[in-house]
Amino acid sequence: MNQGLINSFSRDRLDSLCFNPLNTDSCITSIADLDPDQQFLHQYHSNYYVPDQFNAIITKPESTFSMMHLSARSINQNLTNLTDFLTTTDITFSIFGISETWLQSSSASINIDGYNFISKCRSDRPGGGVGLFIGSHLDFKQRTDLDFFNSDILESIFIEIRRPNLNNIIIGTIYRPPSADAELFVSKLDELLNKFSK
Repeated sequence: MNQGLINSFSRDRLDSLCFNPLNTDSCITSIADLDPDQQFLHQYHSNYYVPDQFNAIITKPESTFSMMHLSARSINQNLTNLTDFLTTTDITFSIFGISETWLQSSSASINIDGYNFISKCRSDRPGGGVGLFIGSHLDFKQRTDLDFFNSDILESIFIEIRRPNLNNIIIGTIYRPPSADAELFVSKLDELLNKFSK
């Protein structure tokens, strides 16, 4: 081993070479080949956190029910990252929705201890797809009557959580494909919300 290379090692330099996708420069949004969803309605700003930052800002909820949503961009490829994230957060999420599962079959078995998984995937082309990880302690039924799945407009999946002596809760994951017409998407979303109100 070349001793000179060992002597020139600099941890600060190495850290500066790491790309943290959660700390993006605002000028990066002008790059044309980024995901169009990142640029859609760009006037709204969301904060992104790595697990340590997330844990520092959260307060333990008084309720034991909590939810989260993630865009997986391939659940199979990022399952280890997801389980690592779940083990480093101070909250055990009751349910988390996943968009862009990129699964090829809705019967695909994705296992995370303590959760049941349901999904819907595209049959006409790769990409997209939605899913829900539901805490195994929850009593739920899938609400296929509420689902709408069209890879050109909107992809969705819903469940109803049964709560004895309380109102049931409907929870779902909704995904707008990047190529979807925004007005058509909003129109279909409005239709879905009208179903819920009935």
